[in-house]
Amino acid sequence: MAEPTAERAPASEDCPRYDESYYRANRNNYRDRLEFRLANLWRAAYIRLGFHPESVLDVGGGMGLLVERLLGWGTAAKGLELSHYAICQAPDDVRCCFVQGSLVDLPYGDGSFDVVASVNVMEHMDPAEVARAVAECARVARRGIYHEITVLEDVTVIHRDPTHRTKLSVPEWLRLFEDQLPQWDARRGLWFPRYKNGIFLLTRRPEG
Repeated sequence: MAEPTAERAPASEDCPRYDESYYRANRNNYRDRLEFRLANLWRAAYIRLGFHPESVLDVGGGMGLLVERLLGWGTAAKGLELSHYAICQAPDDVRCCFVQGSLVDLPYGDGSFDVVASVNVMEHMDPAEVARAVAECARVARRGIYHEITVLEDVTVIHRDPTHRTKLSVPEWLRLFEDQLPQWDARRGLWFPRYKNGIFLLTRRPEG
């Protein structure tokens, strides 16, 4: 398979390396597991029904399952991912829609996409960079943001992965969105007790 053409994001000694060893250690070869495919089918449907977007950017898009599903349904979807290894696991027609880069410095102009999505990304961020990452997603999004975050209420999974570095509760995330994004309304989406409590839907307020 051809290598992606995007520049590799600089590595930091303090930043976990999401390389092949990480995915193997966590048994997270997403493309080989039916439950991950079904989860991204559900996410794509939820995003399309909730926002009706023509374009979506999936930040921290991993191996491209969400982008792949959105593309299949006719949505102009792009992905950004820190891990070179993860990008290379996507098929050619999906990988060409990805760039490698950091969520705190998105290589897109203001309002480039109708919706920006992040799935299980924010909890991996350095706490000192979370506010900037949230602001970057809002800068690039025209109308809506879908954040799916592992939160403290997800008691069965929050402490399982040592690369979960930002551990906040649902109220703390909602307060962060309110403080950082005064032009946006944030609300909680669907939730599943003990496992998936951190789905947040953000919509930009009309100007004026």
